[in-house]
Amino acid sequence: MPMEQSAAAQQGRVITKGSLKDFATVDVLQALSLSRQHTSVELYTEDGKPAGRVVLKAGMVLDASVAGSSLRGLSALRELLGMPLHSFQVERLPVEGDYPVPIGRLSSRLFSQSSDDVDGAPANDTRRSDGTRSRTVSRADTSVSRSASELRQAHLSAVPNPPRVAKIASVPPPDRSAMTAKTSTIAIASPKGGCGKTTISLNLAVSLARGGLRVVLVDADPNGDILSAIGARTRAKVGVFDALSDDADASSALMDTAIPGLRVVPAMGQNVPASLRGGAPDAGLWRGLLDSLSKDADLVLVDVPAGMFGVSAEVISACSHILGVLQAEVISRRSFEMFQRGLDALPSRPDIIGVILNMFQRTHSASVSVLVDASQELPEKWLFETTLPRNEVFLDATEQGMPVSLTDGDAAAFVAVLFDALSSELRDRLKMAREDTRARPQSFLL
Repeated sequence: MPMEQSAAAQQGRVITKGSLKDFATVDVLQALSLSRQHTSVELYTEDGKPAGRVVLKAGMVLDASVAGSSLRGLSALRELLGMPLHSFQVERLPVEGDYPVPIGRLSSRLFSQSSDDVDGAPANDTRRSDGTRSRTVSRADTSVSRSASELRQAHLSAVPNPPRVAKIASVPPPDRSAMTAKTSTIAIASPKGGCGKTTISLNLAVSLARGGLRVVLVDADPNGDILSAIGARTRAKVGVFDALSDDADASSALMDTAIPGLRVVPAMGQNVPASLRGGAPDAGLWRGLLDSLSKDADLVLVDVPAGMFGVSAEVISACSHILGVLQAEVISRRSFEMFQRGLDALPSRPDIIGVILNMFQRTHSASVSVLVDASQELPEKWLFETTLPRNEVFLDATEQGMPVSLTDGDAAAFVAVLFDALSSELRDRLKMAREDTRARPQSFLL
């Protein structure tokens, strides 16, 4: 019997699917709960029949139901976590809808009537799909769905009088009606280095391509290049800076990958090109090069060097759009006002798609404070609903020389789901159609 769904769920949009063969259902729910948007997780049994549904938002469980049963809420959630489930499907629900009052935070308090404390944190004893049990520990109560003042009181008591940064002025939203007129070239940028731009660029490009788009990923940062992230630095013969020096054609720098529709343009080959030894190529040269690469692509992503001035400013000026990356760390938040100051200094600035919060740690008060501040101080709708966590899977991916979605391990599957959600948000903001073409290759570059 199909599970009864609310009117809001019926209007939902599927963003990803996955298997529950190798990991606990609760782990999937915890990964998906990082989103600040209403998210529905449909759960299925091995024969493909609906088992139930859980609705999440910002670390909270709003509702749960069991297919063919009158169980709802906490009882339904516990029932689902004890079932031998096979797969799941994730939907983004409309912002406006008739949603119930949350059951509670996605912590072990929801999963058992009594909890043992481990280092002051309640333990979570759940059952995996193979019948074994998994014990996890929730180290802090870190819901982000309450008001900013409540969050600060709960999480910032250890940080007396945290310094505030200047509120970034609101700017008019870009005209979305013209976005699909030509291929969008998106600069992925941040005022500060080490915030994860290259990691986001690579994994976002993979997710977009697996969603059916023709994507070109351009590495404009020879200091922290994409090929080093996948252990393929020696594979490049020429790169984008060679093309800017007229030492090579841009098309000759394109490298195919194992992901259909995704090609990579490295920063440079084995020799340092003239464009890196002299003055920085201006925006006109970058614009011409990116236009040539966009002729056979639906989307061009550009990994920009850290900073908003100098070389970075020239690259950003050549792009049609910009996507900011904000690390969920206090220094990054304090310096992020340079994001808009840098854009304001450009003679021609790209449309702002939004800002991604990266390396979020919901168990750390300082990281939570960055989320709270960004939600209050960034212009409305800048901040993406999907937040990316700090996770060891990124180290594992680098070691294996693969994007996260092609990396072995359960945690990789959770993080890959978040990149799928992020790519879905990006396509929505660009008003781009989507389809899914997924496969797991043996290596990334061909």
